[in-house]
Amino acid sequence: MSQSRGKKIVSGPESTTVELPPSGPRMSSPHKHPIVPFDYSRPSLNRFYCWLAMPLFRLFNAIYFSRRILRGRERIPKKGPVILALNHPAVADAFLLSAYLSQRRLVYLMAEEELFFDRFPFRLIASLIRPLGAFPVDRRLLVDRRAIDYAIDRLAEGELLALAPEGGTERGWGLLPFRSGFAQLALRARERRIQTGASADVQIVPAAVAYRETARGLRTKKAMRFRAKAGVLIGDPFSLESFLDPEKKNGQIADEIAEFTRNRVSELLRELQQVL
Repeated sequence: MSQSRGKKIVSGPESTTVELPPSGPRMSSPHKHPIVPFDYSRPSLNRFYCWLAMPLFRLFNAIYFSRRILRGRERIPKKGPVILALNHPAVADAFLLSAYLSQRRLVYLMAEEELFFDRFPFRLIASLIRPLGAFPVDRRLLVDRRAIDYAIDRLAEGELLALAPEGGTERGWGLLPFRSGFAQLALRARERRIQTGASADVQIVPAAVAYRETARGLRTKKAMRFRAKAGVLIGDPFSLESFLDPEKKNGQIADEIAEFTRNRVSELLRELQQVL
């Protein structure tokens, strides 16, 4: 799960501001494998497929994990545009979240493009998660405008979008800084809804995901081994309206939203790790 904010491109611990041409310049590829083609012109989520697949995913999660702590699903608004902003400790987050949230509402997932590699087993993974609403963000581009526009379209339509503002998988380094691109998505979706006469209220829901099978708080490449413990804790939603200020630019507002969201996710993560 990954996104960028406007002209600010984050690479590792440092950030660089650059002017972007309309199409977004190419970067040297971080991998050698092509990505499975994805149609950004229409929604990928197949509701009939979800109806069939979600019980199987819930069964898989029940078998694979020795213990699951899943709390707060009822806090997600049933209707309207919502961004679920969460940390991203492992690839399995997509399966765990989709299965848990589907009993409340279906969710679109902004996913790392590595899950859409055109080779086994990623080709199989892509075929499973694409109809669940997952779509790739190509990090070989400085700004993947197709994925950004796709996410804004889904929010403008009043859908639930899940993403990781950290911009990637943590892999044991703890909660990473939040990029403010997700807040920019929310602000642009709000503007789109105002133009169409729909409700302008776009809500953000913080959430924490954690796995435990080693020392508390330690995540390694073995974190997803069979019979690990898994937890999802969803916090209270908040509206963009409380952050809007005509005296501030969108970039400043987005930064404030990102910082507030990260603090809430950090609190939820500490609470979740105590009970795992």
